[in-house]
Amino acid sequence: MSILMPEKIVLAILAAGLTAIKADYSILDDIFDADTLGAGYISKVQAYLEATPIKLAQGYGVDETKLPGWYVIPASLSVDESVIGDFIETEENEEADIDGDDAEGKIHRYNLRVVSASLNGDVTLFLEVIARYILSSAFDWATYGLHEVDISATDYDPIYQFLPQNLYYRSTVATFRGLSTWSRNYVIIKDVDLFIKFNPTEMFIEV
Repeated sequence: MSILMPEKIVLAILAAGLTAIKADYSILDDIFDADTLGAGYISKVQAYLEATPIKLAQGYGVDETKLPGWYVIPASLSVDESVIGDFIETEENEEADIDGDDAEGKIHRYNLRVVSASLNGDVTLFLEVIARYILSSAFDWATYGLHEVDISATDYDPIYQFLPQNLYYRSTVATFRGLSTWSRNYVIIKDVDLFIKFNPTEMFIEV
């Protein structure tokens, strides 16, 4: 039973992917086309990664103290076309229900962005390509309950609020399906509790 938190999964995948690249820079030959970009370009990317730590963070906290970096934006989600709702009791799961493993769940469609950001346009471009490569090639999405993963990217732009020094960013977008489940054994909210414990005159509720 669990409510999915794909942001944490994506952060872990990016960290593991970058660690693997830094342990074997020949992976860069698989990411970048030397025939088009030239072998010198790949050497420059490698030199940059060797000399510069890439910061990973969750949320929109893009500032000069956290650059260059990848920022995982918490995912938006919507109910998928395939909705589980209440699990249907059958002969196969009847025994589990008797034992108290009575569950509900819904499949959601997630839309998650990874912002690549730096103070250099070229750096932002290759950081986004590396992020897209890591997310596209990650083989363990299904291990964490994420399925039908599609990877795309948004437009490339400077953030003009940082003028005269531009901050360049581009987003890698991951869409996928995932199942969140919960047990009927934990009834944490009842209508009567809401009426008894809530005081409409209070400015805030302290828990």
